Amino acid sequence: MNKIPIPVHRGYELASADDILYIQADGNFCLVIYQENQFVQSTHSLKELENQLRPLGFCRIHHKYLVNLEHIYRYLKGDGGEVVLRNGSKLPVSRGKKGNLIRELKGQSIN
Repeated sequence: MNKIPIPVHRGYELASADDILYIQADGNFCLVIYQENQFVQSTHSLKELENQLRPLGFCRIHHKYLVNLEHIYRYLKGDGGEVVLRNGSKLPVSRGKKGNLIRELKGQSIN
């Protein structure tokens, strides 16, 4: 289990990458959404967190969202489409990020 430092207002929160469902841009900050509807506000931008988390199985699906591929349950087709996570959350996929997401999903082993 990889512990990664998530920069927060007063320091760092150590989190397991497996526990993070997705990250949502929130102005100059980001909301890191965990399982069980818990979240923390990070002081880093989505781009900075994307660079840190991409090697750990995260994929940028929208200008506002970075998702943990392990928590995607379903991809629904559409203009860009949307992903459904194991907890029932639905996140939009932008047209520009759709191709990359499909490639990443096809590269994942099926459990």
